[in-house]
Amino acid sequence: MFEKKYNKYSMKTFLYTLLFVVFLFHIRAANSAGYGFHFLNRIYSPRIGSLSGANTTVYGDINGIFINPAGLAYIENQQLCLNYVSHLLDMQGGMLGFNLPVTPWGNLSFGIVHFDYGEFEEIDKFGIYTGRNFNAKDIAMAASYSYPVNEHFAFAVTAKYIFSELDQYRANAAAFDTGLLYRPSFLNGSALGIALLNLGNNFDPYRETKEDMPLTLSAGVSLALSGVPATLFSSFNHQFGGNNTGDPPLTFSAGSEISILEKLYLRAGYNYQLSKNLVSSSNNNFAGFSFGFGLNLENNSLDYSFTDYGALGMVHHFGVTFNLQKPQISKIPAGHMPAFAVQQLNPPKNIKTALVKDNIYIAWEAEKEAAYNIYTRHSNGVNWVRINKKPLRRNWVKLKRPEVRGSYEFAVTTLKPYIDYTESALSGSVTVHIK
Repeated sequence: MFEKKYNKYSMKTFLYTLLFVVFLFHIRAANSAGYGFHFLNRIYSPRIGSLSGANTTVYGDINGIFINPAGLAYIENQQLCLNYVSHLLDMQGGMLGFNLPVTPWGNLSFGIVHFDYGEFEEIDKFGIYTGRNFNAKDIAMAASYSYPVNEHFAFAVTAKYIFSELDQYRANAAAFDTGLLYRPSFLNGSALGIALLNLGNNFDPYRETKEDMPLTLSAGVSLALSGVPATLFSSFNHQFGGNNTGDPPLTFSAGSEISILEKLYLRAGYNYQLSKNLVSSSNNNFAGFSFGFGLNLENNSLDYSFTDYGALGMVHHFGVTFNLQKPQISKIPAGHMPAFAVQQLNPPKNIKTALVKDNIYIAWEAEKEAAYNIYTRHSNGVNWVRINKKPLRRNWVKLKRPEVRGSYEFAVTTLKPYIDYTESALSGSVTVHIK
């Protein structure tokens, strides 16, 4: 009964906050006339690029800091991402992001994006080359605070400083992003998200005329498929105000991500408006489509994606994300079952352990289509702590030998990850003595 009230409160909070954000957005958009700083709405992450921008509900990933900062609330460790974009016409960009958990107050995240338009030849009013070249580039720096109200609902706010350079001219601006994310308990792995981006002011323009910021409202949904290791994504992005870039004010994109043995992720995406504009001009049926992959290496990931722009060429994204520390896993009081524990699932049997040099090996009896969590506690402690970040799909694990001496207990739980992520009670424990 308490859980039902809790989830109901989370949903109401999400809806009320959503209405408030839309109201603020409507007021700001009413007087918008035209905007600059278009680079703020470009994609810099390979994962997000492969989904064609259908990314409003991506969570637990530092790459989402410029997309929907609310997803950062569910990052459990220090993360660092480095991304590079090879854009059209020799343009290129990059992104750096870093997340710092400040448990129990949420997460602090920092990001920098840079976009270089390359070198241009100066011509006079008669179209004659003057012999002089110049450059153009944009930079944005962001600091974000995200907070998980509970396991279902999170919010965040981001402050950004923006700098733009065109030849000898300079422009400066400041803006805010805010985002909401809701993960319903009745659809595990799925999410609803909304973000208001680039609400700010061009306080130091190139010349006398101030340009409006590219105010954008993004809303999306993701759905984790039952029985299949795949997630579907979709997003709507609406840019309000005059559009001097030629881009459509409303865009729709969809994407999918499939996990293969927890190591390889295959991704694909489709941007309807981009495809509509490019297919007719280039006769390329794949224009507007994106493809990519992600490869998990220990605690790190390597990602790549490309987007087909028809006759204009390809946009390539490269990136690497580092997990710099073990996740901050919540502790479980001794004698209690893990969160979401249910009696219908039986814990693993025949737990065995072995200490070989600097490694501890733990194995147990396997069950068909099951996954597992590993818990441990020191002989001097009273709390069980989960070791693995993601559920294990195999019935064994190799752990590094603890540096602190003493006796360590290990126990295992059973999960059904493709059904409802329910978890069994703790198994019988085994003890390892570290001298």
